[in-house]
This record gives sequence, structure tokens and C-alpha cells, in this order.
Amino acid sequence: MDDEVFAGREISFVFSSGDPVVITNFYNGVVKLKNKKFKIGKEELNLNSIDLLPYKKIKSTKVIFKTLGICVLNDSLSNKAEFKNWYILPTDNIERFNKCLFERINDRYNFLTGMKEKHEIRLSLLKNDLIKETIVYHYGGYIRGFRGIFLLEGSIQILQFVYDYGFGIRTGQGFGLLEVVKEL
Repeated sequence: MDDEVFAGREISFVFSSGDPVVITNFYNGVVKLKNKKFKIGKEELNLNSIDLLPYKKIKSTKVIFKTLGICVLNDSLSNKAEFKNWYILPTDNIERFNKCLFERINDRYNFLTGMKEKHEIRLSLLKNDLIKETIVYHYGGYIRGFRGIFLLEGSIQILQFVYDYGFGIRTGQGFGLLEVVKEL
């Protein structure tokens, strides 16, 4: 696998966090780079614009989301060596997927918020089966995830958390970014 990245003349970079302090510090650091040349690898880049997106407040217990990248979830009861079973997709086994989703999201929610309550959360596939398996090379190995559009049901707090902090695992590595399509 090559360590080169090929891109056009413009690159769009999205940074997301549920922590307003992290967002503020990142934004303030990036603002200092505006209209200055900087290097990433061998390439010299120029930051032309910075857009801070408005905060989206979830107001419903049912939301249709679209992935903006790849979402990844693993099954803690599976063996890591069994690639297809370790990484689970909603189209593999929706009931097992939802159990894994409940465990992973609530573990992260409890860790990051310090709150101990558990929140129900459930993914439902939409009629046209808008989920696509995606396998990507990542840090010397492969990760199995998915892209698509789906319905999430849960408390407003847990849906806000998933929107703010990302869906599934490896969200700090760029996976799990979502866009709200529609609140029901």
C-alpha cells in the first residue's frame, strides 16, 4: 500500500467534536493558519477559508441520518481474527448489531459524560436498503464499515451524543460522522 495521497486543487477537511472546548481550541489554532502557506508531507498548502457550521440541536427521538464517512462497529463477543464477524454491519444481523450499538454507545456516553444511566438506541434499515459495506485500509490493517442512510431511535440525549461525538467506534480516527437528514 502506497503512503501517497492524490488530490485535486482543493481539499475539504471536516473537524467535529462534541466538546466545545476542543472545537474552540482547534478553530482558534486553524484561524492562525488562514492565508498562510504550510506543509503537509511534501506538499505546500494554503488555507483559504474556514467555515464554522451552526450547532444542530436534536429535538426528536427518531432521526434519519446519513453517513458523511464510514461508520464502524465491532462485536465484542467475536474474535478479532474473524474479520467479517468482528466488524458488524446492520445488514449482517440487525438484532446483534443493535445489541453491539447499545453497548458501545452507552459505554462511550458513560465514559465521556460521567453519567451512569443507560439509554436505549436502535438502528432501523430504511425500505430501499441504503446501507453499503465499505472496507478501508487504516493504520496498516483493514477496517470493515458501512455508509448509507438509516433511522436511529433513542432518547434525545443519546441521539444528540451520537450526532456530536460520532457513530460507533474509532470516531477519534475520523469514522462515524453523521448528517441529519430528517427528524421524525
